[in-house]
Parts: sequence; C-alpha cells; structure tokens
Amino acid sequence: YVTTTDDDRWEEDPVELPGVLVRLGQLYEARGDTAQALRYDGRLLDLWRDAVPQLQPIVAQVRDRVRRLAGERR
Repeated sequence: YVTTTDDDRWEEDPVELPGVLVRLGQLYEARGDTAQALRYDGRLLDLWRDAVPQLQPIVAQVRDRVRRLAGERR
C-alpha cells in the first residue's frame, strides 16, 4: 500500500495511511528491523505533526517508540 502510487487514493489515504504506517512500524519492530520501523514511524510523525488533540495519544506512543528504538541503535 505505501509503495504504490494511485491517483485515486486521495480519498483513502487520509483514513487508511496513518494506521498502515503505525502497523508497519510495529511489525518491523517485532521483526527486529529497527531501521524500517523507524522509517515508517517517522513517516507517521511527519504526517501527523500537527494532528488534532484526539490523535495526540497515538503520536505520543509512536514518538516514545522512536526514542526507544533510536536508543537501541546506538
């Protein structure tokens, strides 16, 4: 989903893409692929940089995971 381009996805992406990015971050973390987990988590953080307050708990969870994963990479 995240690697394909489709002009018709402009309606779906605002709803589907954030959840896909979060899940990919989780799956890559579980797999031990920290680089890929950070990649997808970073994309979500960029996308939801100015998210509404209702979405901030998700942003905070992902930001915490990024800090933890980045610390493990050192």
